[in-house]
Amino acid sequence: MPASVTAPRQAAPRSVPIGQRRAPIGVVIAVLAAALLPAGPVGATSTPPQAAGPLAGEQVSQSVNPAIRPLVVQPRALTRAVYGYLPYWRLDSTIAGRLQYDLISTIAFFGLGIKANGNIDTAWRGYTAYMSSNAVAVTNAAHAAGVRVVPTFQLFDRSSVAKMQAFLSSTTAQDRFIAQALRLMERRSADGANIDFEPLPDRIAPAFLAFVERFGTAMRARFPSAELTVATSAGAGRILATGLHPLVDYMFIMTYNYHWSGSGVSGAIAPLDNASRTVKIHIDRFLDRGIPAAKILMGIGYYGYDWPVSDKVPHATIRANRAAYGGVWSVTYASARDWLADHPSVVRHADTVQGSAWFTYWDSAHKTHRQVYFEDEQSVAAKHDYAIAHNLAGIGIWTLGSDGAYRQMWDVIRSKFSAPVQPY
Repeated sequence: MPASVTAPRQAAPRSVPIGQRRAPIGVVIAVLAAALLPAGPVGATSTPPQAAGPLAGEQVSQSVNPAIRPLVVQPRALTRAVYGYLPYWRLDSTIAGRLQYDLISTIAFFGLGIKANGNIDTAWRGYTAYMSSNAVAVTNAAHAAGVRVVPTFQLFDRSSVAKMQAFLSSTTAQDRFIAQALRLMERRSADGANIDFEPLPDRIAPAFLAFVERFGTAMRARFPSAELTVATSAGAGRILATGLHPLVDYMFIMTYNYHWSGSGVSGAIAPLDNASRTVKIHIDRFLDRGIPAAKILMGIGYYGYDWPVSDKVPHATIRANRAAYGGVWSVTYASARDWLADHPSVVRHADTVQGSAWFTYWDSAHKTHRQVYFEDEQSVAAKHDYAIAHNLAGIGIWTLGSDGAYRQMWDVIRSKFSAPVQPY
């Protein structure tokens, strides 16, 4: 153990799809309902990608961007769906060349905000990134490989969900959004859409389901081959869970963030088994409620957390006094691997009980042990096996690019979900 080390911090802004709440990815955290938006992306460009121009008002027609090439339908080697979120802070000039398109079925650009009045938020960084030349490069590379590319339309709110209720109670706002969304999808040659509303308590689930049905009907009338996916909390209530699956092609179940920045003890962000709340418990609950396995994408987070702890044993108590002992930091798979490579005396362990990689180190600046739990190739392989055993539609990734230059996560997908291409 080194006498003094620097923590493997990784800032990654965004509102993250998760089980009960969004994962706060970064050091500086601004709470936005269950979604958290820290600043200072790692692996993104220091300035926003160049915008291709804002979405005009709803009265103005937009033609298809001629720079975007259409989807090439072709045989694929994947035996399961692999659905990956690509967030705006990873849309740099290199990302198009770093994704393994043969191991992805759909890329969901994250994300485009919906205002309470139904307008798409064209001032938001997610919109700027979606309209950028970097997004065009990803779309063209994906389409050439037969990979669908879709926008994510998001509405994140506080626990009072006042903004969400205003939108869901207004057909005028919904009509405005649907019109803008369909024009934008046409302009960007989208192959469907992803919808992500959080939080979504059962009391507004019926209104949300009615909106999803209206959007899906309009989308398929305009684009018959488009696919609709809705991101869903692992703890979704019965009304939402049972009412959603007839309306969508896939439900992206956010089975991660079980341990998070506010936890009292350290642990796996997505325990597969042997805990009071696990991935198995939540997926089994969806299946027991009659949700078809063929509609379920099991979300997998390529990240973890670094906590100040009272001891170096696994599942240690997290120190509450952050002023004295330092904060809780989010790490990606890549940043954790990079840090371990720079500190070879620190050993990466496998938590074989719940399923996760973990390690402990000494922070001499704050005079405390720190403990990191993160998803690695071994823990995600077990989740892939579970998805296969239960015949789920496939898996979802939060986020593409979080593995950096490491190929191990791709290798797991190839070993579990790839087979020789069969001709039509």
